[in-house]
Amino acid sequence: TAHKKGFVTPYAMSEPIEDFAEMLSVYVTTSPAGWQKIMNDAGDGSKYIQAKLDMVRSYMKDSWELDIDELRSIVLRRANEMSTLDLTKLN
Repeated sequence: TAHKKGFVTPYAMSEPIEDFAEMLSVYVTTSPAGWQKIMNDAGDGSKYIQAKLDMVRSYMKDSWELDIDELRSIVLRRANEMSTLDLTKLN
């Protein structure tokens, strides 16, 4: 029901700062197809999710000069590479 109420996770509903944090973390760790599934599941709530995502995107760009779409691309690429990394040799 969180999606339908305009939240990306149930935890995001706990307080405003968590909503912001969950929005950013879920967005950058979810594939475009997965994000679309969230938006489809949200129905009318998707307009609230999109509005909050737009605020997060603007805040990160204006305050930190960080493009969350670029960050998302890097996070997803690196996550896909995890299975090929030799974590026994980190130096």
